[in-house]
Amino acid sequence: RERVLAQAQDIEGVIGGALLVWWEGTQYSSPSWALSTAADEGTMSWGNFGMQQLSSEPRVAWPNDAAFTYRAMTQNAWYGSYGALSSVYDGLTGIAANPDAASDIDVNRAKAFAKLVQGISHGYLASMYDSAFIFDETVNINTDVLAMKPYPNVYAAAIAELQEAITLATASGVSFTLQDSWFDGNPMTNAQLARFAH
Repeated sequence: RERVLAQAQDIEGVIGGALLVWWEGTQYSSPSWALSTAADEGTMSWGNFGMQQLSSEPRVAWPNDAAFTYRAMTQNAWYGSYGALSSVYDGLTGIAANPDAASDIDVNRAKAFAKLVQGISHGYLASMYDSAFIFDETVNINTDVLAMKPYPNVYAAAIAELQEAITLATASGVSFTLQDSWFDGNPMTNAQLARFAH
């Protein structure tokens, strides 16, 4: 970890890969498919990924149990969101600890994208769970003890992070394009990133 975070290009790579971590935990299989059937956007007669349980009408209780066959519906979004937040944390604290980072990478781009990922991740947590941790670069992982916050607080943190992404991306003199791999083949400009965050 220390070796990677000592190199600005590697720090940027950690931030750039964070959205994929979130996507794989929330959109690849669970919980996105099950939520789609719960919303009657799609249908499924099988139990895959908890789709049958969540789409049953009348509604049935969700077995919130670590031994449940489709526990990934409950777990994946948690781990995927915090995996992304952890990557962003490492990236932002790495930039803060590296005074020469701006000479090697586009710090504005890295920070704006990091805030976008933080906002998406905290927003998803607020939508999925009644409470969650707010985990950002202000946390000292060596000394702080995080407490669960109710979902409105987590949602408010998400909105503030998305607003910060917009502010960073639209600041005077800022111009960048995301690397192609950061957003799955969508090399957004700073203006497009701001619109997406909005």
